Amino acid sequence: MSGGSNPFGIQATINNSNTAGVTAGSDYSWGGTVRTGVELRIPLAAIGNPSGPIKVCAFIGNPDNSMVSNQFMANIGTAAGNLGEPRGQSLADVGGPFGYQYFLVPYAPPTGGLVVLRVGDGNGAISNSAAPVFLDEYSSTQANQAAPANSVVIPTSTFGQNHQLTLAGAAVSEGRISRSNDGRFLVFTGYDAPTGTSNVSNTSSASVNRVVALIDKNRMIDTTTALTDAYSGNSSNTRCAWSFDGTKIWLAGTSGTAETGGIRFTTLGSTTSSQVSPSPTNMRTVQIFNNQLYATANTNGYVGVSAIGLGLPEDTGSTTTLLFGLTGTNPAPYEFYVADADTIYVADDSTQGAQGIEKWVLGDGVWAKVYTLSLGPGIRSVCGRKDHFGNNVLFAITADSRLVTVTDTVNPTFVTLATARSNTAFRGVALTPFIPSRAQATTGFPL
Repeated sequence: MSGGSNPFGIQATINNSNTAGVTAGSDYSWGGTVRTGVELRIPLAAIGNPSGPIKVCAFIGNPDNSMVSNQFMANIGTAAGNLGEPRGQSLADVGGPFGYQYFLVPYAPPTGGLVVLRVGDGNGAISNSAAPVFLDEYSSTQANQAAPANSVVIPTSTFGQNHQLTLAGAAVSEGRISRSNDGRFLVFTGYDAPTGTSNVSNTSSASVNRVVALIDKNRMIDTTTALTDAYSGNSSNTRCAWSFDGTKIWLAGTSGTAETGGIRFTTLGSTTSSQVSPSPTNMRTVQIFNNQLYATANTNGYVGVSAIGLGLPEDTGSTTTLLFGLTGTNPAPYEFYVADADTIYVADDSTQGAQGIEKWVLGDGVWAKVYTLSLGPGIRSVCGRKDHFGNNVLFAITADSRLVTVTDTVNPTFVTLATARSNTAFRGVALTPFIPSRAQATTGFPL
C-alpha cells in the first residue's frame, strides 16, 4: 500500500482475472485455495491484538464509493436491494431477517512462555562493571522453576557486522526487554564493551557504542545497531528499547550530557540517533500502544506515564505530556503494561508505602489509580496478556530478582515462577516472540 501513513504495515493485493464468479466454498476455510480477488494482510496489532474470535465483514461498493451494494459476506439475502450511500448505513440494522453481517474466524492468542533478561553468569558478584547478558525462557504457569527451559547467551565478542552486548551488572534501571508490536522480535539495549569493563555506564558512546539487540523466535540475534550519540558520559544508562516491527527503534535512558539523553529514535543498523523529546532527558522505559509512543520517568514533573509527541515521532522537538503521575511516598515508576486504551499497569519500585503494580484506568477523560497489587518488594519490569476470560494476567520482575505472576481478579495472588540464582540478577521480562522473522539466518549470530 502506498500514500499516507501505514504504521501497522497493512498489505493488500488484487487479481481481477476471474470473471466467472465463485462457484464453491461456504466458509472462511476455503480462503487458502483462492488465487483471485482481493487479499488483505492485517497485523493483529492493527486491530488491538484480539483475545478471541475475529469478526469479519466484507461487501462490494461502486467505483466512486458512493454506494454500498447488497453483495455482502455474509449474505444479506437475495430479496434485499442495494443499501445506498455508505455514511447512512448501520450494519446492525442491515441484519434484520437476514442475520448478522459478519462471520467469525477462530483465534486464540498465543499462550507461550516468558523470556527473562538476566545479567551475570554466577561466577563472582555483579558490580558496575560490564556483565554478560542471558535470555532465559520460563513457563508462564509453573511455580518455582529451578532452571529455565532454554537459555541464550548474548555474544560478548564481535561477529561480522554484529556487536558484542553487555550491561552494567549492578545498574537496576538497565536491562528492560520488550516484544515488538508485531510479535516477531525481542528488543533490548546495552553496551559494546567487553565483560569486566569498569564503570561501563560512564563511558563515552563514541568509543563504547550503545547497542540495540533484536532476537527472533528462531533465536537469531541482530546487534548491528550501534549508536555513537546516545546516553554518553558520566551517570549515563542505556535502559530500554522498543520497536513496532524491528526496523524503527525508540530508546529510553539517561545521560551525563543533555543532548545524548531522553527518548531517542533510530533505525536498524544505524550508528546515530535523534533526540525525539528534549525534556526530560532522564527517561526509564518506552513503548508503543495503538500507534502512540509512551514513556515513564522519575523526574520532577514527570513521575509517571507520559505521551511523547503525537503518534510515533522520529525527529526532535516533540513534547512530553504527563498522562498521570504516581502518588504516595517516594514513588519510583519503571516499566508499564498497556492492557487496553483505558487500562495501564505501572511497576512501582518505591522504597516506602505499598509498592507493587499500580492499576490506572481512564474515565471521563481522567486517569485515576484504582489500587496497587502489592507484593512487598518493589516491581521494576512488567508485561502481560489477557486470558481466555478477558482477565489481565501480569508477569513481573521484583526488586529482589524474582519472576512472578498475578491475575487481576477479585482475589489476586502473586505466584513466584523463578528466582535468580546467586551472583546474577533478573532485569526484565517479555512474552516470547510468536511469529518467525523474515530475516535470513546469515544476518545473526549462529546459536
